[in-house]
Amino acid sequence: MSQLRRVEKIKTVLETIKEQRWTSVNDFLLAYYNSNDPDIAQQARRNIAYTDGKRFAPAQILDSWLESAHGETKHQLELMITHKAADILVKESTKACHDHKLKLASTKVDTAYLSTDFALSKLAAMYQAMLPCMWLLLMTVLTATNDYERKKKKEKRDKDSKIPPVIVIIISMLLFARNRATNLFQVVIGIFLSSTGAGRRVINTFNHMGLSNSGKRSLFTLRDLALTPEKQAQLTDAFRHHTGGRRSRKLWKRVKESKPQIRVLSHEKTEFYPLPALAQEEASVAGTIKVVVKLFTQVLGLVEEVVVSELRLLVGDWLTIRNLRLMKDEVAEEFTAFARMDWVQEVAMPFHFQLNAMYMLFRTHLGFPGDNNPSSLEHHRMLLKRSKLDPKKPEYNKAKELVYHSLIARILDCTRTSLGYDNHQKLKSWKPKWEDFNAVVNKIVADYASTRAAHTALLTGDEVLAHSILFIRDALLFREFSEAIQDADVGRMWLVHDFWVFMMRGAGCHNYGNEILEMKAQFTMYPSYAL
Repeated sequence: MSQLRRVEKIKTVLETIKEQRWTSVNDFLLAYYNSNDPDIAQQARRNIAYTDGKRFAPAQILDSWLESAHGETKHQLELMITHKAADILVKESTKACHDHKLKLASTKVDTAYLSTDFALSKLAAMYQAMLPCMWLLLMTVLTATNDYERKKKKEKRDKDSKIPPVIVIIISMLLFARNRATNLFQVVIGIFLSSTGAGRRVINTFNHMGLSNSGKRSLFTLRDLALTPEKQAQLTDAFRHHTGGRRSRKLWKRVKESKPQIRVLSHEKTEFYPLPALAQEEASVAGTIKVVVKLFTQVLGLVEEVVVSELRLLVGDWLTIRNLRLMKDEVAEEFTAFARMDWVQEVAMPFHFQLNAMYMLFRTHLGFPGDNNPSSLEHHRMLLKRSKLDPKKPEYNKAKELVYHSLIARILDCTRTSLGYDNHQKLKSWKPKWEDFNAVVNKIVADYASTRAAHTALLTGDEVLAHSILFIRDALLFREFSEAIQDADVGRMWLVHDFWVFMMRGAGCHNYGNEILEMKAQFTMYPSYAL
């Protein structure tokens, strides 16, 4: 159809509308699309119907309006579109705020949920389905060409894959600001911040920004990691065993029989390969990669196929573990399994946990010179005339001797109190039978080695007794871990880790507290090889 013919037809339609006494074309169109006549309504719906493969007619009309409008008319037209989009966003967000899948009570969060049911990719898919208009607007704005891309005439690499996590954060903040119960994203971020040692002020700042729940609620969600009734019962059994001590041969035999066992490793003689010093720095990530490759291919003489056939445990302190993780992150995109280091499993040595647990004990229970607190380790050190120790990083052997000496003295005093003796000399003549001995041990564990007993002492105003009870509890935990290493009982070590993850964070030993969480995630949630 020629342009002249199109103009003639348009004029004819306009004349017809005028002849039928319509005040304007807009008046006719409003009456047409709002008509209650079935035939007219059906025709109107057909005019705005969407058909695959064809351009949407309303979109064409809207584009024509925007192209032909100028000045205030164009501004009002754009404002009208904005208001309509806002109405759609409100409806979408209202629907999302009422969706139970985006609400998460702190009491229902556990490690199983965090390891299986939650992921940013899953949350992104939920937002795209529930809030398509909001997602489209944010994606359009964030992926729009910037000045740098226009200048270089090249789009940034991986632009489309990096934007969705940003959109998830933005939408989560908006929904949380509108309805605090829509908190799925905030609960998980709060747990992450708490587990990495962030302080309450930091978490509360994130909470005010809409990125996290409050610090108090974040702490509530961590309880699944430890302190279940089963774990408490296992630890109580261990405390009874350690409190028993060596009274007589018969009693000691019964005490040894009561030693708990959870998962004892079998004994196997391993081959020993003395390794030479390598002329290679390992402080950097690149240096660590070279050391690991040299170690297996040159020093041990293994081919790559043999190396990747099994999971290789590389042990060390926290700095070594950190470098190994950075190394694996660096080569994660390599093409072969050997180059990706999938076969490397970094593990912190048990002794380093013992060492940092001793630091934790001293930071918590050492006290200060001159504070006259008879329950502090510093007070006992002065009574025993031991050499002064670093309050944050004491020499391990001397610190261990002081802790054990203080622990034994306190347990003896608890025994005296439980028996009703007025001095310690009477303990020498105490020759109990197993039933009497076991009853005293149970009383000591219940009254002088539990958190509940310490809280009871605090409520009665006896802070010295409360501090002493907490020291006995913490020292027995350390003793349990040390003996579990000797017995090769990884189950008992794992149990102590569940308690230390909280205690180390409280004492400021964040590196090894976080390492416990990392270990639990690696070995229970997503091991890279079958273990």
